[in-house]
Amino acid sequence: MSRTIRDAVVRFLGRSLSSPIQAALLSALKGVIKSILRRIARAILGALLAFFGVAVASIGMIKYLATIIGADWAAWMIVGLALTIAGIAVFYSAVPRGR
Repeated sequence: MSRTIRDAVVRFLGRSLSSPIQAALLSALKGVIKSILRRIARAILGALLAFFGVAVASIGMIKYLATIIGADWAAWMIVGLALTIAGIAVFYSAVPRGR
């Protein structure tokens, strides 16, 4: 998919430029587009790994709390509240602040 996006951008820019300028610009642009797509792919992979890590850790914490507390619903509620608070904190850290 990244190749098709990169090639489409290169073709679009290649139609309107003369050949020496076109060759220099296209070689520089390919590297920039490739690095941007790699960063996006790493960000998506990191988010997925973090999500699955939190899910597995949450299930383990629920099972542990259920053995201590004795009630499964209480363990689910405690972990759910903790994850909700963590999610709100991450959300507010990602939202730009108005100045």
